[in-house]
Amino acid sequence: MSGSASGSASVLGGRLGALAARAATTAERTVHRLAKPAAIALAPVLLRQAKQLQAGLVWLPEPKGQRHGVIAAPEGAGAGTADGAEPLRLLAIGDSTATGVGADRLDDGLVVQTAQRLAVLQRRPVAWRIIGLEGSTAAQVLERFLPEVDEGPWDAILLLVGANDALQLVGRRPFARAVRALVAGLRARLAPGGVIGVTGTPQIDTFAWLPQPIRSLMGGHARTLDDVQQRIAAEQPGVIHLPTPAIVEPQQHAADGFHPSAEGYRLWAGVVAPRLSQALDRHRAPGRPHEGASRR
Repeated sequence: MSGSASGSASVLGGRLGALAARAATTAERTVHRLAKPAAIALAPVLLRQAKQLQAGLVWLPEPKGQRHGVIAAPEGAGAGTADGAEPLRLLAIGDSTATGVGADRLDDGLVVQTAQRLAVLQRRPVAWRIIGLEGSTAAQVLERFLPEVDEGPWDAILLLVGANDALQLVGRRPFARAVRALVAGLRARLAPGGVIGVTGTPQIDTFAWLPQPIRSLMGGHARTLDDVQQRIAAEQPGVIHLPTPAIVEPQQHAADGFHPSAEGYRLWAGVVAPRLSQALDRHRAPGRPHEGASRR
C-alpha cells in the first residue's frame, strides 16, 4: 500500500473509531435513562429486595473527632516550609464519604488520607476541614452546608455528592442543577489558582453482594449521574472530575457493604490526591510560587 493510501486508511479508521465510540456512549446513556421506568416496571421485585436489604442493613456512625486539622509538611521539604509557609487549605463538603463513615477513625477517612498525601506531593502543610452529613443529596448539601463554608480562600475543594442521589433515583436535571449551583458557590470561595475536585458517583454496579435487578438499576443510574458530573467539570476552568475507583475487595468495604473501609478510603485517596495535586500545579496563579519549594 502506498504512503498516501495508508494515510487515508488511517484517517478513515480514526473517524470510524470515533463514530463507534460516540454511538456506544449514546447507547449507554439511553440505557441509563431507563432507570426510573425500569424501577416502576420492577416495583414489586425491587420493593421485596429493598425490604430484605433494609432488614439486614448495618448502620454505621460517623467517626468521632474534630472536623478540622493540619497535616505537617514532610521532613526535608525545604526552607519554604521551615520558616512558616502558609498551609495549603483543603475543604471537603458533601455526604458520608466526606465525613468518613466506614472508617473507625476520622484520620482513616478519605479527607485526612488525601490531606496526608497532598502534604507530601505539594511539599507543604495542609490545613483541612470537613462539612457535611451522612445521607445528604446534592440538593441538601447545597441548602444546608454551602452557607457554612467561609470565604476562605480555599486552595482545593472536594465536592463529594452523588451516592445518595443515585440510591434515591434523583433525576439528571435536578441533580445537575444542584451540582452546578454548588460549584458556582464554591468557586466564589476559591483562592486564585485554586481547584474544585468533583468526585464521581460510586460504581454501585460493582457491589457484587447487591442482588439483581436492584444492582443494575442503581448502578446504571449512578453512572448516569457520574456522566452529569463529568460534563459539569468539563464546562468550567479550575474544576476537575475525580473518578471514584471501583471498590470490589471485601476488606475495602465497611461492615454495611456500602461505605469504604479505611483500606477502601486509602485506595480512593490514592486516586484523588495525585490528580488534585497535578491540577493545583497546572492552575497555580501566575507569579505565585510553590509554597513548598526551596528558596534560593
